[in-house]
Amino acid sequence: MNKLEIQYTMDVALLSRRKGVKIPKIIYMKNRLRFLYVCLISLLVVMLFPMASTLLWLMAVTVTAMRQQDVESLHENHLQVDDVAKLNWTMRAVTPRWSPEDRAQQWGPRAPPSAMVQLQSGCTSTYQETDVKLGEGAYGAVYKVKKAAAGWGDQLYRLWDSGSAYYAMKVPLEDDEEAEAAAAHEISVMEASTGHQCVNVLPLLEKDPCVDGKKMPNAFVTKLMPYDLDKWQREYEVNMECFQGIYDAVASGLDCMHEAGYLHGDLKPDNVLFESLDSSGCPVGIQLADFGLSHQLGKLQMKFMSADYMTSWHEAGTCFNGRMAKDPFGITKRIKVNGKYKWHYVADKRLDMCSLAMLMYELFERRIPALQETLGKGGCGPMGPERKLKMP
Repeated sequence: MNKLEIQYTMDVALLSRRKGVKIPKIIYMKNRLRFLYVCLISLLVVMLFPMASTLLWLMAVTVTAMRQQDVESLHENHLQVDDVAKLNWTMRAVTPRWSPEDRAQQWGPRAPPSAMVQLQSGCTSTYQETDVKLGEGAYGAVYKVKKAAAGWGDQLYRLWDSGSAYYAMKVPLEDDEEAEAAAAHEISVMEASTGHQCVNVLPLLEKDPCVDGKKMPNAFVTKLMPYDLDKWQREYEVNMECFQGIYDAVASGLDCMHEAGYLHGDLKPDNVLFESLDSSGCPVGIQLADFGLSHQLGKLQMKFMSADYMTSWHEAGTCFNGRMAKDPFGITKRIKVNGKYKWHYVADKRLDMCSLAMLMYELFERRIPALQETLGKGGCGPMGPERKLKMP
């Protein structure tokens, strides 16, 4: 059929429609089918659109759950050997800090540091100076002192047992209200644990001691412990046989502190001291030390600086400000302090348990099923170097 015939056919059909001529039924059937087809497609689109949204949401939830399961499986299996080797264990965990403003609110206004606290004369000496400084920090220094002999018998005993004659004395900075408040706080923690006879916590032997006939206000004396777990793991070969003994001693110290009403708050290898090594090379006489960040259980404490989140990896993220730090235990609150809202966390003993799990993994690369059952696998959130480990 050429173009002329096609045009003629169309004209005839149009003319027939105008004159009332009936069009064959086949044409009506085709038009109805096309209409029904369009209606069906439209209905399917309307019905499937919300279903498609639901399906997409279900797919997204499924993929997220699978990824989370993979991550949990990775941490549950102690990470792969290659991943463990990549962890930078040479990067020591550091004690976290408050911002200067928060620190002043915590301990009071800080005066310019000068010399060590001045001696006040007029007392009976219980200790003698040795001019040996064991260490120094932001609030003062630790000195080696020896017990003053009370008589000839005591002098002979000290000569025979010279190792037990020396002690450690912590002295705050002079005319520094913040340092004095920090020292008073640490003394109160040690008094509480000593009163509970905590065998695995460093005891308070004397506060405000008399040294060479002069009183040392705000200073305190404790045992002189020659080793810590950080030095042990770096200078000696870690023996897996030591695992249970170290865990039992540290856990016992934490439990006793919690019974005394305090959170340790800064548990890491260099804050766990010990007296000597046994025949297997395992530490004995283990005691917890350094209570500058200890808090009363159940009390609110200001969070630490977000800048320390990555370097203070022995602490759970609950204790830090910043978006990266998560609160797996739900114990943070925003409270108005001096006209400004500050994030706080509740001193909870689970935070010490997280640090204990991290301590044992750092030393032995082993997880503790009892802590996993208590806290939940991964319940502490990311910890360890670069926050690559989910603990416990």
